[in-house]
Amino acid sequence: MSIWARYVQNPYSLHFTSPWPYRVQFLDASKNVLSETQAEWWSATNVFELVPKDWPPDAVRLRVLDPYGENILTVSKGEMRA
Repeated sequence: MSIWARYVQNPYSLHFTSPWPYRVQFLDASKNVLSETQAEWWSATNVFELVPKDWPPDAVRLRVLDPYGENILTVSKGEMRA
């Protein structure tokens, strides 16, 4: 069950006692994972803070996966602002 589904069922069930591991993946045009890093964060509300400013040269898309492996953010390289 995703973190969002758990929250809908019981909003008080998500009491974080430590940061959660989020995975940040860079994808190429064929949606292959070029690189992946893990970032610990307290919640997904400010997930843009997990997005690195320097992308691999061949990366065209970035996605952030929650601790359950569900995609919570996908950003194309052209959508990013400095």
